[in-house]
Amino acid sequence: MSPQPAFDAAITEARAAIQSGRLDAARRALKAAERAQPKSPQPWLMRADLARAEGDLEALQRALGKARDLIAEPALRLRLDVDRGWALMQLGLRRKALEVARAAAAGLAADPRYAGPLGALLDALDAPEEAAPLLEQAAAQQPNQPEPWFDLAVVRRSLGETEAAQAACERAIALRPASSEAHALLSTLKRWTLDENHVERLRDVSAAAPPGLERSRIGYALFKELDDLGERAEAWRALEAASAEARRVYRWSADEDRRLVEALKARPGVAGALPKPRTPRQIFVVGLPRSGTSLIERILDAHTQVQALGELGAFGALVNAQLGAEPQAYVDAGIAERLGQVDWTKVGEAYREAARRLAPGAAVTVDKLPQNWLYAGAITRALPDAVMVHTNRSPLDNLFGAYRQLFQADFYWSYALEDLAAHYAHYRELTAHWRERLGGAWVEVDYEALASDPAAEVPKLLAACRLPFESACLTPERAQGRARSLSVLQLREPINTRGIGAWKAYAEELEPLRARLQAMGLIDAAGDAVR
Repeated sequence: MSPQPAFDAAITEARAAIQSGRLDAARRALKAAERAQPKSPQPWLMRADLARAEGDLEALQRALGKARDLIAEPALRLRLDVDRGWALMQLGLRRKALEVARAAAAGLAADPRYAGPLGALLDALDAPEEAAPLLEQAAAQQPNQPEPWFDLAVVRRSLGETEAAQAACERAIALRPASSEAHALLSTLKRWTLDENHVERLRDVSAAAPPGLERSRIGYALFKELDDLGERAEAWRALEAASAEARRVYRWSADEDRRLVEALKARPGVAGALPKPRTPRQIFVVGLPRSGTSLIERILDAHTQVQALGELGAFGALVNAQLGAEPQAYVDAGIAERLGQVDWTKVGEAYREAARRLAPGAAVTVDKLPQNWLYAGAITRALPDAVMVHTNRSPLDNLFGAYRQLFQADFYWSYALEDLAAHYAHYRELTAHWRERLGGAWVEVDYEALASDPAAEVPKLLAACRLPFESACLTPERAQGRARSLSVLQLREPINTRGIGAWKAYAEELEPLRARLQAMGLIDAAGDAVR
């Protein structure tokens, strides 16, 4: 059979095999098509579709790269570059993904419609300065579409460009008045006043919002602006309603949380206190959300020997992948009960390789995924040269800080006062266990002490991490680049004590939480932690 008929027959056979779910047969047919016409991109494009359907990112990026090399049309090559960049990023090959994205951006003239997707990719790759002009271009190309304006607002906010973010948010809202995401983002951009706020608009949008996540987002935004105005009673009602909507969407079980803690205390076992690593190459910053982990990350990242990786999530994903589970960052009771099956040496090697890809040449890396406190025992098993930096914050400030935020799927326990108390008890129990078992590999930081006297506390933190003191660590607000945390605007300010005691403005409403924590022996009558 001549090449063209053989090629056509193989492609037809591959399509039929894919449609019937015979994937091995499809791959054999595509190999035959490649042999018949080695310079045709079609088999590789079909391989990419097959890999995408199977969730095989490595096969996807390889197929996209092969297809791109066989295509002459610049616009199609650009589309494949964007898709390949996302696949590389999800594989943890961020440096290579950034190379692909930058090369694609340089060829954007071939099809300017890809400005938005490229901008979103560069933003995800922590290149917001490069992403911003592309998203500006996308918004100019689609001035009547809300999505590019919202994407632009997100990047401007992360860069600390509040006025530009506000203008982009307002444009998105004008185009889609019910956009809960745009209203929520706008509410966080500044402290609103009687002369400048959106309370009336938010009330109207809230009344019309469908139940569930949309209404919840608007409710949290309404709470934020009412709280800024000092309207405490109405603010609390808005917060209760918003959290109740979130709790209906995101279910949480105290019994499952208890089972998780018990499993983690039992596995993996750590024999005695570990010595503090002489020269740690990995620092994990952990704690409850809103405990100050982002501030600690910025302080450490200001050091010349340190590079922050963000909320990496790689450790949990590697553990889950070894166990044949979904490669997510988080651990549940089922995973925790199987940790004895994990080869920790392999996990440690894979994690180090992922860190090297993200921060080539860095002496020390910082992974700031707050909930890695759950994995502390496992982390120190896999990475004996790691240090766990645990941020302690006043319990009621910390828990109120979590309650007033919509984390969506990250922290299911944060949407009801009784769930806050139950989870906090489990958190205290497990972190006390790690403190005892991990010894020098576990470093405690008191948020209130740090905020009140950074000149005294920052050198202590650096010394505990075996890092020489550098004065730049006292002014982390001067750091360049993006900040992804919910505390992004606070991180642009000097270290301060403004958030200390914030819970007291709602002391009456938070009394059930305070009383429950006191009854559990976790705090005293004043709300201070009992250690």
